[in-house]
Parts: sequence; structure tokens; C-alpha cells
Amino acid sequence: MADERRNNIHLQAHIDEAGFVSFREDRDAGLKVPALYHCAVPFNIRGARTPKD
Repeated sequence: MADERRNNIHLQAHIDEAGFVSFREDRDAGLKVPALYHCAVPFNIRGARTPKD
């Protein structure tokens, strides 16, 4: 667990909230949409019911 905390880029002790938000916005802007995003969101909005239900 200590190794995970030490190497986790999100858990840096020297970063303040504004720095963390900036880091995440920059990081997230470069990520692709998850593969199942367009299937999962409507499924969850429908309360975990398939379109046939």
C-alpha cells in the first residue's frame, strides 16, 4: 500500500487543490472516450434495463 501511495501521481503531498484540478483537466483532455461509454450511459440512465425491457 505504501508503494502505491508513493507512486500514485494523483496523491502528491505538495500539490494544492488548484494544482490538482489543473493536472486532472490537462490529463483528462488527452484521454479517449472509454470503449463502452456510449452503451453504459444510456443503460444506467434507464435504470439498468435493456432497450427490450
